[in-house]
Amino acid sequence: MPLVALNERMNTVPAQFGDALILVCSYRGAARKRHTRHFGRLGALLAILTLKRLRDYVAMWRDFAANPRDAAYLRQLAETVLARCTGPRVVLDLALGEAAQPAVGSGMEVTRCDLGAEDPSRLPPARTVILIYPDPLGLSWGELEGALLRDGRSVFVVNGRRRFFALDREARRALALRRLLANTRLLELLAGLVVIPISAMLALRDKLAGRT
Repeated sequence: MPLVALNERMNTVPAQFGDALILVCSYRGAARKRHTRHFGRLGALLAILTLKRLRDYVAMWRDFAANPRDAAYLRQLAETVLARCTGPRVVLDLALGEAAQPAVGSGMEVTRCDLGAEDPSRLPPARTVILIYPDPLGLSWGELEGALLRDGRSVFVVNGRRRFFALDREARRALALRRLLANTRLLELLAGLVVIPISAMLALRDKLAGRT
């Protein structure tokens, strides 16, 4: 299988990584979505009070826009990164199926764990960590990134759009803003609040002018 070409224009990325830890993450954009059980009128009231329809709308469009890649695509990304490493260790998130398993080369170790619940300090030791995400923003993986950086590791990211970049301060700020917008759909909601009154005023003007 040919290696996937990576886009490295965002910031400086080493040509070779030596010994590295590669974490292949699953898509968990909707992991925090909660469902309100309906018990007649009480259930309907709870749905209103907890803004269930709004939360479901936000989650639906967040996941649609994320367009996460499948496990086979993640395997291709992992194998592209592995070609730059010597003696790498690979950890696959438990939520990923066998299709994400990269071909095992000489000196390579592959394990599985729940990366969302694992204590980063218990991950295999490596100065360099490469996170592979199925979506462009690595939704829900911000805490893992922060823990790895606090542990003194050099962190790099390969996202679902094949962008390969160092997770420096500037990249973290950009990701934080984009994740906020993705998780809240704030721009769309604000645009809706503007469009509705403008549409109402235009409709009223047309009615007063006798236009239909």
